[in-house]
Amino acid sequence: MAAHVDVEVVVPAPLDEVWRVTNEHERWEARRHRSMVADEDGLRFSFEVTSPPDPNGRTWTYRVERCLYPEQHMVYARRWANPEFRYSVAWWLYDAVEGGTRIRSVQDFEMADGASVADAEMERIIARGTRGALERMVARVTGATTEASSPA
Repeated sequence: MAAHVDVEVVVPAPLDEVWRVTNEHERWEARRHRSMVADEDGLRFSFEVTSPPDPNGRTWTYRVERCLYPEQHMVYARRWANPEFRYSVAWWLYDAVEGGTRIRSVQDFEMADGASVADAEMERIIARGTRGALERMVARVTGATTEASSPA
């Protein structure tokens, strides 16, 4: 059985600013995103992630390949190097909406046979983690926008 997560947030900033700030991987939190490797064009990169502990104290470590499509304001990502997942893919979609920019994360995955958690439990874990990531994105964009508009 496969699982699906669909979470979104509206960032109170223009689309191009949100896209730029949230995809500047050089500024991402180093303790959460390690071993950053980027292609020369900067549109494709991979990194290792260790999640914060879930309510049961478990952490999850995996690698992510992330491909940026700036013209469409879309990111495709795949999670790999974690035998707990049969597959895991995600799309991050950015749209200008009233009040700012909507970032929507749509993720599909399936847990492997013998995984320590079932699809439904991992769906809850990923949804919670994605909400946290989106909240951090809002804070990062809001902070960058505030810094840029502050007088020197």
